Amino acid sequence: MRASETRAHAKQFSIQQTTPSNQLNVKKLKPKTSDDIELLYQKHKKRQIIYGALTVLCLILIPLLNWLTVDHPLTAAIANSEFKDSVRVHGHYQRFVAPGNIVIRLGDISGEMSGEKFVDMLTQLAIATQAQAITGSPYKSVALARNGIVQFRFRGEAWKELAAERDLAAPQRAMLIVINLYLPNGKPALGEQSDNPRILFEQKEKLFSDFYRCFVGKTSKSQTLQ
Repeated sequence: MRASETRAHAKQFSIQQTTPSNQLNVKKLKPKTSDDIELLYQKHKKRQIIYGALTVLCLILIPLLNWLTVDHPLTAAIANSEFKDSVRVHGHYQRFVAPGNIVIRLGDISGEMSGEKFVDMLTQLAIATQAQAITGSPYKSVALARNGIVQFRFRGEAWKELAAERDLAAPQRAMLIVINLYLPNGKPALGEQSDNPRILFEQKEKLFSDFYRCFVGKTSKSQTLQ
């Protein structure tokens, strides 16, 4: 009885294993129709059009924003000053997309520009870009570039201070520039300062001379800091 019962149970189990109700519920993939394929194609095409339109819009808006808020104020300031025939200047945001930082490109500076006039010219640029056009707050940093390479940097607050102190004599503004100059790597350009007033003054005078020569191409003959 036990052997026959065992065979009966085994047969019943075998039948149950082959019945549809005990098979794995595997969802069969429905073949896509031509309408489904066309719908997917249209969706993909629409996404490409949107992405393309956004790319074109960015390519238009980014240069336009740079021109309106940085480049145009700088070029207008020079065009309306005594330096219109002495320097070529352009500006833009750092990497063109960082509105908190600007790069001012100085080129074709006349060799006839004295150290005092160089300070006056920088003051005009500071007045034109003393604050961000969108927020009204000072820039985080202002970089001065020559031949496409950043040579020196200012903190935005110091750049705004130069604009505010426009009525100071050139030597005083030159001193203000020197003590606020930074190298491209972010280190103070003046370096380690001497405790001796005479030596410290000589350090500042040499730094201004190097700063002036970097952009004008010659050493200032006048004692700008005095």
